[in-house]
Amino acid sequence: MAKKAPRRTAERILEVTLDLFNRFGEPNVSTTLISAELSISPGNLYYHYPAKEELINALFDRYERGLTELLNASDGVRDVEDAWFFMHSL
Repeated sequence: MAKKAPRRTAERILEVTLDLFNRFGEPNVSTTLISAELSISPGNLYYHYPAKEELINALFDRYERGLTELLNASDGVRDVEDAWFFMHSL
């Protein structure tokens, strides 16, 4: 069985941050909580994201890229089935 490559720390931080924001709400999540959830030092977190605002901006950028890709797929809508699939994907 092949070993999975370890995820990069910055990506793990974003995934855990998004999960915590969804569970507790962004105002209720501190960088201390994020680093504790990841079992990393706050310094390691700040190395990748020096402020909570940078985490929020990185998550928004990720969302915006995904949404842009999806919206650009509308160029491929040619019939009702394509339109249904596109709307379902949205």
